[in-house]
Amino acid sequence: MESSQSNRPVIHENKDGEKTYILQCEDNHVIYTQGKQIIEDSKLRISISDWRQEVESMCHHIAQWVNTQATSHITGWILVQKGSQLTGYFCPQSESFDFVLADELADLSIYIVRNFNVGPLELLQIPFKDRGRFIDPKWDLNDGNIGATR
Repeated sequence: MESSQSNRPVIHENKDGEKTYILQCEDNHVIYTQGKQIIEDSKLRISISDWRQEVESMCHHIAQWVNTQATSHITGWILVQKGSQLTGYFCPQSESFDFVLADELADLSIYIVRNFNVGPLELLQIPFKDRGRFIDPKWDLNDGNIGATR
């Protein structure tokens, strides 16, 4: 990181992307993050509280979508944040890949990207019996966590 002519720190994506930075909030909350995360987050151009509201609204929309349009196809779902990306995992009712659900998830993804300012998003279909390979066991879909429908 270097300083610009106005004495403001400059984070270069290539040089500083992997470096860890400490952000000190007014409430003394400390955030450890990487330069590439700071750059990615700033691309949204919204505050963290606005982003959280967008994510909450998006989750309500997904829940409504599951309950009204995809109930016959989905056993459970959960939304996970990894860095600046959100990933929605959807478990089909069937034991095999559900092509109808895949099409519906593609349409849902397009709708979310157009209507919610949440940043990078991926919606994936995963087998319910193998969910532990994709989702941390503490977020098991059987425990009533966000989006659980089973």
